[in-house]
Amino acid sequence: MLYFSWLYSLHKFAQMDKDDAKCYLLVFMLCIYRYSVREVIEILLEDTDFTSADVYIPPPENATGSLTDEDSADEDDTGNLDNLPGTQLRQTAEVVLHGPAGFDEESATSADDPAMHSTSGGDGEQTNPPELELVTRPARSRQPSRRKQSDAHPTVGDGDQAERSESSATTNKRKQNNTTTTQKFAKKQKLQRKWIKKDICTVQPRTDAYSVNEDLAATPEAMFEKFFDEELYTMIMERSNTYALKHGKTLDVSIGELKCAFAVLLLSGYVNLPRRRMLWESSDDTYNQLAVKAIRRDRFDDIIGSLSVADSDNLDAHDKFTKVRPLFRELNARFLKHAPSEEIHSIDESMVPYFGKHGAKQCIRGKPIRFGYKIWCGCSDWDTAFGWILMSEKGSVTKYDELGLGASVILQYADVLATKEKRRYHFFFDNFFTSLTLVEELTSRNISCTGTVRENRTDNCPVTASKDMVKMARGSYDYRTDQDTCVLVCRWKDNSIVTVVSNTTGVHPLCKASIYSFAEKKRVYIDQPHLIRSYCENMGGVDRLDQNLAAYRISIRKKKWYFPLLMHCIDVAVQNAWQLYRRTESENRDLLSFRRYIVLSYARKYGTAPQPGRRGRPTESGFSTDIRLDGLCHYITQQDKQTRCRHCHQKTTTRCTKCDVGVHVRCFVDFHTRP
Repeated sequence: MLYFSWLYSLHKFAQMDKDDAKCYLLVFMLCIYRYSVREVIEILLEDTDFTSADVYIPPPENATGSLTDEDSADEDDTGNLDNLPGTQLRQTAEVVLHGPAGFDEESATSADDPAMHSTSGGDGEQTNPPELELVTRPARSRQPSRRKQSDAHPTVGDGDQAERSESSATTNKRKQNNTTTTQKFAKKQKLQRKWIKKDICTVQPRTDAYSVNEDLAATPEAMFEKFFDEELYTMIMERSNTYALKHGKTLDVSIGELKCAFAVLLLSGYVNLPRRRMLWESSDDTYNQLAVKAIRRDRFDDIIGSLSVADSDNLDAHDKFTKVRPLFRELNARFLKHAPSEEIHSIDESMVPYFGKHGAKQCIRGKPIRFGYKIWCGCSDWDTAFGWILMSEKGSVTKYDELGLGASVILQYADVLATKEKRRYHFFFDNFFTSLTLVEELTSRNISCTGTVRENRTDNCPVTASKDMVKMARGSYDYRTDQDTCVLVCRWKDNSIVTVVSNTTGVHPLCKASIYSFAEKKRVYIDQPHLIRSYCENMGGVDRLDQNLAAYRISIRKKKWYFPLLMHCIDVAVQNAWQLYRRTESENRDLLSFRRYIVLSYARKYGTAPQPGRRGRPTESGFSTDIRLDGLCHYITQQDKQTRCRHCHQKTTTRCTKCDVGVHVRCFVDFHTRP
C-alpha cells in the first residue's frame, strides 16, 4: 500500500505545473515526516506559493490536566498564531492549503490517502485537487492512537463513502468558522521584511520641563478635590440615594456626610483594624476619636452599603464593569485635564485585590497581588508616576480588535493623549503588548516606542537565536533593522535573554551595566545596548503607582463585587493629587502626611458630634459608687421578677440587698470590687 502511494504521488507530481507542484510537494513532504504545530507554521511561513492556508489546532497536551499554561495570550481573541504556548506548539496540526483557482471542488482529498487521489472529470481526464488536507502526528507523542488500522490507511475496497462524506462536511464547517483567521493568516504571508545589520539614530528626548497649570497655593484637600469635585460628589450622592430607595431604604445622604465617609475610608489605609466597627468601640486599644466625631457607626455602614456610581436603569449588559464604568470615565477625564504634559509614558497592567466570585476576576502568578481584577494603567515617567485607569477588562476594548488586545490598549491610550496635546510621545510597554505591527502603527502616528517582545513576534528577524546566545558571555548582543520601516530588533544576554524593539532608540552608544560575577566573586561591568538601558529607566511608572497604592490601600471591605474597584479609584485619585502637590508646592510632604491632611480636614469640616440615642428606662434605684465599693453588709437574695444585672446587663433573678439592684451570683464579686 505504501509503494502504491509513492507511485501515485510521483504520477500526480509529473502532471502538475510549477506552482501546483510546489504546493503539492510541500504537503507531500509533510506527510512523510511528522511535524509539530511549530514546525508546520515555520514551513508555511517560508513557502508562500499557495494562495492561503487553514491551520486547525487541537487542544494542548495538558488540556485535561490539573495545571495548564498560564499565558496572557488567552485574552487575545484574534486568533494570533504568535501567542500559542509550548504545549500547544508540540501538538498535532491539521493544515489545508488552498491552491490556484479553477480546480474541481469535489476532488478535495488527503495527501496520505492514495485511494482517493484517483478522481476523473467528465471527459475521463485527471483533475488536480483544489485543496490538499494534511493531518500530521507529533514527533514525540506518548498517547496511543485511538484510530483503527482500517481508518488510518483507507483503501479503495473499504467502501467508507459515508465516513468520507461526514469528514468532508466537518472540514467545510471548520473552514467556515475560521474564515477570519484564514484571511489574517493569508495577509500575514504577504509581508516580507528585509532585515539588515544596521543601527538607527537615537531620537533625543525633549529637554523642556513639563508644564503644570495648577494653583501654587493649593492645599492637599484642594488638590484631591480637583478630581473628586462637587460635580462628582453630587453624582455619587444622587445615585447612592436612588440605589437605597430601590432597596427599600431611605438614605438621604448629603455631600458632607459623603466626605466624612470618605475620610473614614482613607483613615483605614493607615489605621488598619480587623473589623471596621472597632473604630467606634469604647475600648482603649481600638477607640478612634476622629471616626467617632466624624460620623456615627451605623450611619457609616448605611452609606458605604448603598454607595453607587451607576444608573441602575441604564446598565450595559455586555460590560462586566458597568457598575463602575461611569466613575472610571469621569476620573479619567479629570486626570487628563490636570495631568502634567510629559513625553515619557509607560503602559502596564495593575491588579486590584478581590477574593470573591466574579467573571472578570483573574489569578496571575508572580504578581504581588495574585487574585483580583486586572486593570490597564498608563503612567508618566518613573519619578512622577501620574496614573490613568485605561480600561478594566478585555470586553471594553473594541476599537482596534484586528490588531489584538495588547495593541488596542496602546492605541486607545495614544488617542486619549492626542486630545490633550499634539506632541511626540515615547511609550514603553512589555512583551504582552509589543508586536512589529503595533510599532509600525505608532511610527505612522509620530509616536516613539520601546518594548520587550516575545521571540515568536519578531517576524523571523535573523538575530542570534536564544539557544545560541545562551552559550555566549553575559553582555553579548545582536541586532537587525527592517530596511523599509526602520524598526530595530535587539537581543541581549544578561541573566536571561531579552529582546527589545524600538523605532527611535538605537543600540549605540553602548552603556555599562554593573553585575555580580560569581566566577570572579566581585561586581563587573558588561556592555548594555542603549535602548535596553532606556527601557529599564523608564518602564517603572505603573510599578511605582502600584507601590504607592499598596502602602496605604483602603482596608475596609464589603461583599459587593465592585466595592474594591470604587476604593481603588479613591486611592488612585489621592496618589495623583499627591504627585501634583509635589510639583506645585515647596513644602516637602510625603504621601502619608498628604493623606492624613485630607482625613483631618474632612473630619473637622463636615463631621457632626454624636447625638445621644433614645433614652432608656430609668434605673431601679439610685446608689453611689462609695456604697457599692465599701465592702460592708452586701448580701444576695432571690427576687420575684426578673430584672437586669447592673454588671453584665442580662436578665437575673437575684439582687443585692444593700445596693437594691439586680446582680448575678457570678457577677456579685466583680460588681462590688471593680470601680
